[in-house]
Amino acid sequence: MIDVPGIGSLRVDVAYGGMIYRIVNSADLNLTLARS
Repeated sequence: MIDVPGIGSLRVDVAYGGMIYRIVNSADLNLTLARS
């Protein structure tokens, strides 16, 4: 879990592939993804 100012606590996964990435579920940010 990380605390993000203005958003709150988010559950994240951490991945490494030469750089460190944080992966967040879009639903946790109230985002929807759609093809255009």
